[in-house]
Amino acid sequence: MFRLRNYIANRKLTLEEIAEISSILTKFVNGWVAHKNKLNAGFIIFDSQIIQLYIDQDYEMASGCSLDKATKTIEEIEQKFNLDLFNRMRTAIIEGETVHKIVHFGELAKLKDQLPPNLKVFEHWTEYCYDTISPLTKK
Repeated sequence: MFRLRNYIANRKLTLEEIAEISSILTKFVNGWVAHKNKLNAGFIIFDSQIIQLYIDQDYEMASGCSLDKATKTIEEIEQKFNLDLFNRMRTAIIEGETVHKIVHFGELAKLKDQLPPNLKVFEHWTEYCYDTISPLTKK
């Protein structure tokens, strides 16, 4: 089972920002531990707007302190690149491999009848995902 968090940015990232954020997150996940045990973790930057950070909890469980370290790293990214990544009401509507639209969570009910049925909706916090990880796939 995977534990994951989605950080939906208030804007698209540039290629340069993606490269630098990827470097920061690679360094972070490679050294990410819980109670001195390495976490089997990774990240995905989806369609230049969503950072998905995940942990394979079958390998090692995350701890409160380890999740705090992830939050601190994302906060540093947020500040460095002048982003808003912690708006919990921001929701991504995904069509295929792209972000179709970013909306306030409260707008979803109004849009429900206007959207094609094959769209996926992703909220800021998606705590658990089963089986395998693939970009923005939740079972």
